This record gives sequence, structure tokens and C-alpha cells, in this order.
Amino acid sequence: MRRSVFFVLAAAVAGLVPRIAAADTVGPNRTYLMPTRDGRFVFVMIAPPPRFNRVLGEEETAEELTIRARYSKSGIYPAASSTPLWTVDWYSGAVEVASDGVHLIRYGDLPGNMHDQGLQLAPRALAQEALSFFADGRPLKTYSIGELVDAPNRLPQSVSHFQWCAAADFDDRNKRLVVETLDGNRIAFDVTTGELVSKTQMPTATKSGWNYVLIGVGAMLAATVVAIFYRRSRPNERPTHGSDTATSPSAGTP
Repeated sequence: MRRSVFFVLAAAVAGLVPRIAAADTVGPNRTYLMPTRDGRFVFVMIAPPPRFNRVLGEEETAEELTIRARYSKSGIYPAASSTPLWTVDWYSGAVEVASDGVHLIRYGDLPGNMHDQGLQLAPRALAQEALSFFADGRPLKTYSIGELVDAPNRLPQSVSHFQWCAAADFDDRNKRLVVETLDGNRIAFDVTTGELVSKTQMPTATKSGWNYVLIGVGAMLAATVVAIFYRRSRPNERPTHGSDTATSPSAGTP
């Protein structure tokens, strides 16, 4: 399933006019369910505290409270059971779950745009997580943004964050993930091992890269308008993160 992947940023012209760019609003942690495509399993993500945004006045929904009452931990469950096959102790707002109930992809958080000088992204900014692959809740492989992007100067930025991913296509049947970066790379991964299978420059990278930037700018401007309206109508607290460890029920998960 091909889909566009972009992060909620707020900038006037993708960091080209930093004086009038606004800081990004990071949404609250959310408790959610993600069924596998064949419906046999469901991945449960339980939001860690704090679970609502005091600034926006947003509390957990009735659906979230129902999920929390049924499931005790984040992880993979048989569709008709509340006993997990395996659990994780981290939080993420964006994952892909394979239908085998074993493999999972975690997308990194909204990356902060740390600079050494000017608008050039610092190495520590590019060292942030881009993708991580898991099997039975155990980490297989993690890639930093810098490992996937070759031209960071082409990535759109706001005052506090930046984007690197233009699109992602997860082939559940063949266990392949193909990611397109905003600087024109197309990268394929084997989801069962987490290994990078191929990395190529898209034929129209010179043109499409800037098209992606323009698309990113439009998305960021739209997100800014939505964030302003959302802030006026409802409260957010920053997400908290655990370590990349998993615990099976037999290991005595609390």
C-alpha cells in the first residue's frame, strides 16, 4: 500500500524564510489499534503518560479508554484475545504491521532541526531515527536519517523540525518496504531482516526533489492552519519514549 508520509511542520517557506516561520506543535500521545491486513492480529499502542495535552485541553477519547481497559500492554494480540503474543515498551505514533504477526516497522519521531551554522543540518540532527525493524518485538535494525539521505540541504525545514520522507510503500505479502526520500532516493528494505536491499537515485530526482519540497511546504502550511484552529478549540504534552526492548508474556511482563 503506497502512501504519502509527511510530518506536521509549520514554516513559511520550508525554512527559507526562518524569521516568519512558526514553531511546530507536536501532538499528544495517542492510544490506538492497528489490525493486520488479514485481520488475524491487532497491534495495540498504549500511550504512556502524560496522555493528554493540557495546553489544548484534549483528554483521552472513549475509544482510547476502551482500548486501555481491554489491553494491558503495547504489542501484538490475536484479534479475539486480550493476551499478547509479544509486547514492546516504547511508544510510536507511526508503525507498519505485517500480517504474520511477527514483523513490524517503526517510523522515527518528528526530527528536530539542529544546526551547526546557518540552516545546514548538524550531524546530530541526521543521526535521529528514520526507521526501525522488529521481529516478535525484538529490534532487528535501525537506520538513521543520515543513512538514507544524501543531500540534507534539500530537506524542507521549519523553525524547529524538518522532513526527510516523501512516501513509503509497504508490501505486506512480500515483506518489502520501499521508501522515497525528499532528496530523491528510492530505498528498498527486507522487512524480515531489516536489511537494506537497494538504494537508487530516482531518474527525475533533480526535478522531483524540488517538487517534493513544494509539496512539503504546502503540507506544512496546511498543518499550520489546522494546528491554529485545533489549539483554539481543544489542550498537548510531549511524547515520552522507552527503550527498544520487548517482553513476552512468559518473561513476566508487568
